[in-house]
Amino acid sequence: MKSFTFFERDNLQTLLDLECCCSGRNHVYVGDQNGIISQLNRQLSVLLSWKAGTSKILHLKLMKKKNMLISVSEDQSVPVLKIWNMDKVENSSPLLVRSIKIMHQQKIFPVTSIACLENMTQLAVGLENGVVVVYRGDLSRDRFTKSKIVHEGSEMVVSLGFREEQNALYIVTMAQILICITSEKDAIHVLDEFNGNGLCRITPQEKNQEMCICNQETITFYGPEGRGPCFMIQEDRSQFYWFKGYFVSVSRASKSEEHGSILTIYDLKSKFIAFRGSFGPRKFDQDAGTAVGEPIFHVFSEWGELFVVTQKQNVFRLRELDLQSKLEILYQQHLYPFAISLVTYPQNSIYAVKSEETEQNTVEINTRYADYMYQKGDFDGAMKQFIKTIGHLEPSYVIRKYLDAQKIQNLTLYLQHLHQKQLANPNHTTLLLNCYTKLQDLNKLDKFIETDIPFDVETAIRVCKQAGFYEQSLYLAKRHLQHQWYVKIQIEDLKNYQEAIVYLMKLDPSFVFGQIERYGYQLVNNVPQQMTQLLLHCLPLMNQQTDNRLLPEKFLHFYVKQPLELASFLESCLELKFHISLTEHNPIELDQIAKDSLKNICDSLLQVYMLLKQQDRVWAFKAKQLLEHPQVIYDLDQALVLCRQNDFVAGLLYLYSRLGMYKEMLLFFISKQQDEDILQTCDKFSSKEPKLWMMALDYFCNQPNLDNRKINKCLDKMDHPLVNTIDLLSRSKITLASVNGFIKKSLDKEYKKLEDSERSIQAYRNEITSIQQELDELDKPIVFQQNKCELCRQPLELPIISFLCKHSFHARCLQDADVECPIDTPEQDMILDLLKNQQMNPSKHALFLEKVFKLMTVERHQ
Repeated sequence: MKSFTFFERDNLQTLLDLECCCSGRNHVYVGDQNGIISQLNRQLSVLLSWKAGTSKILHLKLMKKKNMLISVSEDQSVPVLKIWNMDKVENSSPLLVRSIKIMHQQKIFPVTSIACLENMTQLAVGLENGVVVVYRGDLSRDRFTKSKIVHEGSEMVVSLGFREEQNALYIVTMAQILICITSEKDAIHVLDEFNGNGLCRITPQEKNQEMCICNQETITFYGPEGRGPCFMIQEDRSQFYWFKGYFVSVSRASKSEEHGSILTIYDLKSKFIAFRGSFGPRKFDQDAGTAVGEPIFHVFSEWGELFVVTQKQNVFRLRELDLQSKLEILYQQHLYPFAISLVTYPQNSIYAVKSEETEQNTVEINTRYADYMYQKGDFDGAMKQFIKTIGHLEPSYVIRKYLDAQKIQNLTLYLQHLHQKQLANPNHTTLLLNCYTKLQDLNKLDKFIETDIPFDVETAIRVCKQAGFYEQSLYLAKRHLQHQWYVKIQIEDLKNYQEAIVYLMKLDPSFVFGQIERYGYQLVNNVPQQMTQLLLHCLPLMNQQTDNRLLPEKFLHFYVKQPLELASFLESCLELKFHISLTEHNPIELDQIAKDSLKNICDSLLQVYMLLKQQDRVWAFKAKQLLEHPQVIYDLDQALVLCRQNDFVAGLLYLYSRLGMYKEMLLFFISKQQDEDILQTCDKFSSKEPKLWMMALDYFCNQPNLDNRKINKCLDKMDHPLVNTIDLLSRSKITLASVNGFIKKSLDKEYKKLEDSERSIQAYRNEITSIQQELDELDKPIVFQQNKCELCRQPLELPIISFLCKHSFHARCLQDADVECPIDTPEQDMILDLLKNQQMNPSKHALFLEKVFKLMTVERHQ
C-alpha cells in the first residue's frame, strides 16, 4: 500500500492526564482517575472542571444534536451513569439531569460500552457479563424512564452502536455480532460469528452507520444485512478510531506493550496510507528493529484536527493538508490513479460518489495524466486518457497536441469519439477531414474544399497553410470571403505584396485600414509607390470618417525609411483631404479636428523637406512655399528650430518676420556682415522696432573700416535721445567732423522743442490767470444779460432760472430734478471723476506693481 504524508505534525508542548475522553461542539472533555471531568478549549486549556464521581471516569460520550454529556464512573465500586446539561452551568458545575446506577439482578458488573440515540430517547449499556440494557424515555430531562434487557449472553459485550434512521442497535460480543431492532419489539438477529479477537467501533457518519470490527489481519464492516466490505491489513492493532472518513490505527511497534506505538492513518477508499509515524522521543527498539516513540494512550479529534496523547501525557496534533496540496504531492510522484481515487471517493464513505466538483477534479487529473504520458512519448496511452475527458476538456487542447503528422492516427481516433458522443461541431468535422492534409492526399483535399459541406473555413485555411498548401488556402479564403487570411498568406507566406495591394484595392475601406495598420510598414518598405497609392485611394473616404485612427498622420510611421514617398504622400494628403496646393492659395474652412490633423501633416512635411533639401534644391523651394502658404497651419516654434538646425536661411528669415523677431533678423545679417541687408531691414521694420537703427549704428561704428555714408544714414533715420547717441559715438573711432551735421541738426531739433515748450508754458500761465479772474468775480454781483434760453433758443420769459456760469433757461425747459447747468455739468463731472480716481490710486498697490512689471517686461524685450 502506497504511503504518503498528508498530515502535518505539531508538538503542543502540553501535558494531558486522562483516563477517557470525548470531543464535539468545539470542546474536548477528559475524565481522570479522581472522578473529575474537565472541559477544554482549542488550546487544551481548562474552561470548566467538576467532580463527577468518587473514582475514575470510565466512559464519556457527548451528543451531537444536544449539548448533553454522558459519563460513567464508579461511585463506591458501583457504576453510575450520569447525564449532564452543558448549557446550564451553576457553581462551576453543569446541571446533572439524571443519574442511573448500573446493576444487573442486584449485582455489580463493569460497564464495557455505552451507546445513545442523538434524540436521547434510547440509551444502551453493555456489561462485562454479556448483558445489554436499554433505557427508554426522555433522557435529556428528569422524567420517568424504563429499562429493558435486550440481550443476555455469556460473552462480554465489547461494543455498542446505534444505526440512527432504523433505531437499530449493533451489539458486539467476544463471539458474535448482532443487531437489535429496538423499534420492532427488540428483535435480535445474528450478523456474524468470530473468535472475539478484535476491536470494534461504529462508523462516524450520521446516516447508514456500520459496525467496524478489526483484528490482526482484517478490517470488516457490518450493516443490517450482514457482512460488508473487508480490507486485508496486517498489523498488531491496539486501538483504532475514525477521523473524517480515515481509518486511524494505533499498533504496537513490538510484541511488548511497554514499547512504543505507531499511528497509521489509512484511506480505505483509495487504498493508501495518508500518514504513518510515532510520537515522542524516539528510541531504538530491538524487537521492532527500528527507532520508535512513546506508547500512544489515546486519540481524539476536534476542530478538524487529530490529537494524540502518549503514555507520558504528551499531546501532539495532526493537521490534514487541503485537497489541492495532497493532489500536488501525488502530481509530483505522477501517481494519477491514486489522485483519481482520492477525489472519486469522499472520505465519509467507502463507496464512490458522483458530484460536479468530483467530476471536475477527475477531469483535471485525467488531463494531467494524459499530459504526463504525452511527455513520456506514450501517445496512445495519453489519447486513452484524453478520450475520458470528452465533454469536459476543451477539444482544441487535445487537437493542438496531435496536429503533428506522426500522431494523425491518434487525432483521428479522438475526433471519432467526439462524433460518437455527439459533441462534435463543424470545426471538428473540418479538422477530421483535413487530416488528409497531413497525409498529403491532395485529391481528397481538393474534393473536400470544393464541396458545400458546412465546415469551419478558418480552421481549414489554417491547416492548409500550415501544411504548405497555399493555393488551397487562398482558394478557400477567396471563395468564403476570408479577406484577412488571404492578405496574411500573400504577405507573410508568399511575400506577394503586389497581389495583396491589388486585392485590398477592391475591399471595404474599414477592413483595409485594419490591414494597413498591421502590414503597412512591411508594404511601404517593399512596394512603397503601390502602398502610397492604396493610402491615397482611401483618403477620400477618410474625410467622411470621424474616428481619429483614420486620420492620415496615423500612417506616417510606416515611411520612416522612405522619405521621398513620405513627401509625396503628405503632399497628396494636403490636396485630397484639405484641398491645399503649394502653388495655389484658396481659402478653406476647417473644424478643430481637421486643423489639428493639418498641423500634424504640415509639421511632418516640413521635417521631410528639411531632410531632402540636401539632395535637391527643389525641396528647399517647396519648404519655403509651405512656410509662406496662408492656409497652411504648423508649429511656428518647431519650424523655427528646424530652420536653424538645417541652416535654411529663407525659412528662417520668413519666420523671423512673421514672429516679429526683427532684432534676431538684424542680428542674423550682422553675424553674416551683410551691410545692405542690415540697412534694408532697418528701413523695413524700424517703424515696428525703433531700436534697429541704434543696433545698426553700433555695428557700423565698431567696424575696422568706418563707412560714413552708412553711419550718417543710421543717424538720419534714428529718433533716439541725443545723449544716448553721443554716448554711443564716443565709444567708437568716428571723428567729430564726420557727425558734425548730425549734431547740429539734433541741436536744432532740441532748440525747437524747447521753444515749443516755452510757448506752451506761457499759454498755460495765461489760462490760469483768466480762470483766477473768473473765480474772483464770483464774489461780486452778477448781471445776467442774456435774452434767449440756452436750450430752446427762444426769448426769455418768466419764470427764468439762471446759473453762476451766466447761462439762463426757461423754467419749463428744465426738469424738476435739475439743480445744475445742463451745459457745463458733463465737463464738471468728468473733472470730478478724474480727481476721484487720482485720490483712490495711492491705495491700489497691486495695480501699481502690475504696471511696473509690464514696463520692465517691455524694456527687457527691447
